Amino acid sequence: VDAYTPSDSFSYLFSGSTVYELSGTRVRKTYRVSELFPAAPSRVDAAVFNPTSGMMLLFGNRQVYGYYYSRLRGVFQLDPGYPKRLPADISFTPRGALRWINGHQILLSDGDEFSVYDEFWNQSTLKNRVSSYFPNMPMGVRGIESPSGSTVTAFTSNMVFQYNSRTKRVESQTSLSSYLQC
Repeated sequence: VDAYTPSDSFSYLFSGSTVYELSGTRVRKTYRVSELFPAAPSRVDAAVFNPTSGMMLLFGNRQVYGYYYSRLRGVFQLDPGYPKRLPADISFTPRGALRWINGHQILLSDGDEFSVYDEFWNQSTLKNRVSSYFPNMPMGVRGIESPSGSTVTAFTSNMVFQYNSRTKRVESQTSLSSYLQC
């Protein structure tokens, strides 16, 4: 898994040049990234969906691409204001992204850094250490699913974790292959 994000209808798991459309834990459809997201980066390093704006953000090569879903065409369309270069105040290449329970969009580094990202201003509003704000969260998180409540489902490259944001503990874990149903 290179990136993972839920949206208002399905969830999307990116791996290489392929994107898997998920309904719950079931793989619904498989696409080439460029087929579902025209003009997308060749490799998607991170992805996050903003349900307030309806925009899907894909990150690749320190660029951010903003897409809206076209029900008419059945694909995501690149917003005319994109792609944008990530600002210099985000000093790392995002390797994961998530929308936290409080609505903040968070970009994660390969290491212990994170940045709260504001898509409207294309800037970081907070930078800090993952271990300080999200203690005991597994390393290498690519994305999360955060249904109501305090437990989120976190995806790494090959594992799926249930992380309790209140107790700051991993409650369970399973392999990605066991989690997904084809």
